[in-house]
Amino acid sequence: MASDAVKYMPIQGGGGGTTTTTTAAVADIKSFFSALKPKKTSTFAYAFVITFVLFTLFFAFSPSPNSSSPCHFSSSQFLGRIIREDYYQEGSNVYHELAVLEAFRKALTTWGRWVEKNVNPTKSLVFFRGYSASHFSGGQWNSGGACDSETKPIKNDTYLTPYPSKMKVLEKVLRGMKTPVTYLNITRLTDYRKDGHPSVYRKHTLTEKEKKTPLLYQDCSHWCLPGVPDSWNEILYAELLVKLSQLGQTQRKP
Repeated sequence: MASDAVKYMPIQGGGGGTTTTTTAAVADIKSFFSALKPKKTSTFAYAFVITFVLFTLFFAFSPSPNSSSPCHFSSSQFLGRIIREDYYQEGSNVYHELAVLEAFRKALTTWGRWVEKNVNPTKSLVFFRGYSASHFSGGQWNSGGACDSETKPIKNDTYLTPYPSKMKVLEKVLRGMKTPVTYLNITRLTDYRKDGHPSVYRKHTLTEKEKKTPLLYQDCSHWCLPGVPDSWNEILYAELLVKLSQLGQTQRKP
């Protein structure tokens, strides 16, 4: 988790929009109470509604310093300031911090246990497809990453990216499973095809901001069709034919 996981945040967010919205909310509350007066609503009910609305406004207009929208909050409050923290629960264990690779390993291990418990390998086949590579050059999707000039696949292996750590985690989990899992490893295969992304040609309509800087908003993670994903289907189809052939040979044995 990032070092700035814990932030202290003021009750009121920046800008003048909070005051305007709060004034409108107060007007709505008065209107609401006026409608309730003939029914002689109790003092407790008034206090409850006011408290609820104030707490709603408090959380709605206390954004994270690094974001324009509210984020995760803890229940710790002191003198109008709150502590923002993230927690992760696994069974009865609660983690304050959890590394991405460790979280990925735990998720895959949980999936593997479910497969072992619920899948009968004599009746079902299990396939797991790895993830495909992206080819942002010079930044990410929202920071100038580009691939619009790529017209040919990578032919020199030295230009390929290092094999992802997440795929190594996956392969280790698969090796520890008793139920056979057919691993469709498309990660390295797709790494060669830097030329297969939609780039600037994916969207037919652009926002005003995107129109001014169209090359800064490129799609270098998805794929053109027809294109690279067709090979994934061919691999899956070939695996199914192999499994079918193996099943036929087993049934023909005396």
